[in-house]
Amino acid sequence: MKAVREGHVAAILFDQTTQSGSIWQFLGAPCAVTELPGIIAQRFKCPSRIFWADRTGFWRCRLRMEALHATDSIGLTIESNAWLEQKLRSGDDACANWLWAHDRWKHGQHPFKKLGE
Repeated sequence: MKAVREGHVAAILFDQTTQSGSIWQFLGAPCAVTELPGIIAQRFKCPSRIFWADRTGFWRCRLRMEALHATDSIGLTIESNAWLEQKLRSGDDACANWLWAHDRWKHGQHPFKKLGE
């Protein structure tokens, strides 16, 4: 948080499973989502971006970025997860490059609330 307060860049992996958070529909099934990136952006009034790597060859990639538009925690959580779902539905390469090991659908072991509650 010190970096964010000082105007530096902070990166958060929003697409991993979480011990706490909210439940949201992702790829047609309820899954765990974290509101942390949105909470930070809302609290510090900082812009939010999604960065991803497009593979161009063996150990080679092009770093891409897209701005998010929502400014509140819930809006950013919804927008970022909708972006990821759209990206995964865009083609086999996107699916092959995403790390599916983070089982976002394994949410029955911890207390969760519906997003926005």
